[in-house]
Amino acid sequence: MEQGRKNEFVQLSGHSGAFAVSSPWTILKRRDASESHELSAYRQLMLQDSGMQQFVPKFHREVQLSGEYLMQHFSNPSIMDVKMGCRTFLESDTANPELRPDLYKKMTAVDPNQPTEEERRAGAITKLRYMLVLPVIHYFCAYNAAVMRSFAARLRELKSALEKSDFFARHEFIGSSLLFLHDASLRAGVWMIDFAKTLPRPDGERLQHTVPWTPGSHEDGYLIGLNNLIRLMESASGEYV
Repeated sequence: MEQGRKNEFVQLSGHSGAFAVSSPWTILKRRDASESHELSAYRQLMLQDSGMQQFVPKFHREVQLSGEYLMQHFSNPSIMDVKMGCRTFLESDTANPELRPDLYKKMTAVDPNQPTEEERRAGAITKLRYMLVLPVIHYFCAYNAAVMRSFAARLRELKSALEKSDFFARHEFIGSSLLFLHDASLRAGVWMIDFAKTLPRPDGERLQHTVPWTPGSHEDGYLIGLNNLIRLMESASGEYV
């Protein structure tokens, strides 16, 4: 068993102050009392859906809302957060034009040359703008075919598990992400995260997750995005030996 953390804690997304280090292997995530969807999703995926347990961070309990520290087996890893599906908003949401200084800082940390003059003056950007500047697959995978193949294999395992999951079929996954990690040792992993907008469908209604969204359908296109990622990883890996 490791006696210490290999890496400093890294918060890739979410609001500042939402997470805290609990131990070398766990983190704490703050939850508003009115927000129960993510907690419910973790409980059901970890405790009631054995086929999905290997694809989500380990959830321990509420009160000390701690999850598995996914970087514990990686040394100085590269990290990518990919939003899944065809939309990142609930049907009850409206477009949010809010300018966020925290996302501006994250964007300039990735590429200082990205901001426009207007964005530099404002010192803030919208969430949509931030999502458009994330690194591409080749760059993130360090142009390494072995890493890309590992990701593709893991994504295929995830797809197989999702297709068998009753929880997945009966829930709308909005704003959920896949967390990609790899390091210099070629260790690579993918986990499902971000379930704050994962909502159960009423009366046991089942979603396909494979068709485009139309107003009122509540389809999220999750498997469309997953299939695209698999094709991207497999295609990219074929370009490098």
